[in-house]
Amino acid sequence: MSARIRTTLLAALFALPCIASAETAAHPKIDLSGTLWGLWGYDLGFANPDAPLRAGSHRFEVTRSYVNFRAQLSDSISLRITPDLVVTTRTDGNVDGSLLLRLKYAYLTFDALPGLSVRALMQPTPYIGFSDQLWGYRVLGTDILEHFTGIRSADTGVAVLGQTLANFLSYEVLASNGEGFSQQERVEPDAARYKDVAARVTLSPFAQAGPLLRDLSLSLFGQYGIREKVPALDAHLERTRAMALLAWRGPGFTLGVGGGHSADDRLEEGREVRRESFLWTSWGWVDLPLRLRAIGRFDLSAPTNPADGDPGRRTRLVAGLAHLFTDAVQLILNWERNGYQTPQNAPLDAPGDTLFVRVAADF
Repeated sequence: MSARIRTTLLAALFALPCIASAETAAHPKIDLSGTLWGLWGYDLGFANPDAPLRAGSHRFEVTRSYVNFRAQLSDSISLRITPDLVVTTRTDGNVDGSLLLRLKYAYLTFDALPGLSVRALMQPTPYIGFSDQLWGYRVLGTDILEHFTGIRSADTGVAVLGQTLANFLSYEVLASNGEGFSQQERVEPDAARYKDVAARVTLSPFAQAGPLLRDLSLSLFGQYGIREKVPALDAHLERTRAMALLAWRGPGFTLGVGGGHSADDRLEEGREVRRESFLWTSWGWVDLPLRLRAIGRFDLSAPTNPADGDPGRRTRLVAGLAHLFTDAVQLILNWERNGYQTPQNAPLDAPGDTLFVRVAADF
């Protein structure tokens, strides 16, 4: 062995501990962020004309207070833990005044291949988190699927997600418990056997264009789940969701419009019945002078075969004006109207017209 080769090998051996030490020192990388939402709400009226609650009541609330703990554990592995402090409610839906600390997100992400990652444990569901990020104003209320169909914004499971084709295509597929983040998997023998599968595909045809068009996208979403088996009927209670969303984000504005379908199997008078609804959503905001921003949203759920006693078609209309103190702190004045086709069948505590003053802050 020549002297040059021996020198090179010795240098490499001495360098290995230094490289390992440098990699160890680089991880984990910890990132801390948080969100605080609060409001003052004034009830102008309730949807059900027989509601015992009186218009004119008002309250202060902390609606969201959570901290995101993110850590980059290696070049390809990261995690997120998000505890959430929320207001608890009684079974009748009335606030009992307590605050509860619960877990919203807790997941690991493995970057397996370029354009492909695997995410495990409690994580955002494919459509709601994506839609909320585009809309940017979840502080004003939940997404249409969550508001009208009960699908939650987070669930426990395993997902495959990523971007391909120079960001022209993004996707996410999630297999989850189907119970959401606020409760664990059901323990009944039959119920615990079944899961939900949800998928989203987003096409961004102008991803490499300028700022005006690069965030124009079309998203398709579908979800299928089995809640439980009914042995007496030899049938499964299934649920499906489908949405298409066209969104456009540009300098100083965001617009979105979409439509979809929901279906749920129910047991009514000892027989299986499928209840279906047409869904429609449209939302947007535009920047104005003096750091003001105009905001609007309209959501609709129209059942195709409502049962006797159901409230029928439901709507939600939101209009507001925000003042951006900074990009991370906003004061929002908004009005919200919730409508029911048959108001007398609406829940007694269903809101009708409400005026809000909200504060939203991120760090």
